[in-house]
Amino acid sequence: MKYFLFFDFDGVLCGWKDWIYRKKPETSTEIRRDKSLFRNHINYLDNRTLYAIDKCLDKVDGEVYFIPMSSWSSLFKSKHLLKFLLKKLNCTHLKIFEPQHYLNTNPPHPNEIKNAHDNRPLHILDFVNKYKPDDYIVFDDEYITGYMKYKMPYIHCHPLEGFTAKNRDTLYWYAEYYWNKEKSEMKEDTLSKSMFVQQNDIL
Repeated sequence: MKYFLFFDFDGVLCGWKDWIYRKKPETSTEIRRDKSLFRNHINYLDNRTLYAIDKCLDKVDGEVYFIPMSSWSSLFKSKHLLKFLLKKLNCTHLKIFEPQHYLNTNPPHPNEIKNAHDNRPLHILDFVNKYKPDDYIVFDDEYITGYMKYKMPYIHCHPLEGFTAKNRDTLYWYAEYYWNKEKSEMKEDTLSKSMFVQQNDIL
């Protein structure tokens, strides 16, 4: 079995409160030009969030892949960097998806919608249709109507706090009931699964 976890950066892996006490680069381009800023930005991920996510996957039957998205995904072009980060954080379940280990959801989409943010679900669905995982979850701090429109499993994170204890509990129970073969009799259709995470983290 193959599962994808799509993560936005700001407001998910790195809460906005982390920027309050440290300088936030204006753009990913600025970071790439300044190696010290690049290192600082990567350090924001060293906040145990990925470790907490990894621990939610103890009972999963299959491979779970960490896929960063949004414009910041361009920072993760190096597979070695991602592998180093997961190893440093003692993540034993999250893996790098070798065929395409990050996804930039910011460029225009052929089926572009007026609101640029609503293009993100389209890019994710293209990725899912191309690589055909058995299931996936999107983590985002924005309310994007496309997630509901296309019935996508989506966990809403707190923009200031990032990935919260509530998000962790939702991921744990989702993985427990839908990604554990011992619980296979409890699996339901995609709509039910998308509503499971939405009701727990949005409503």
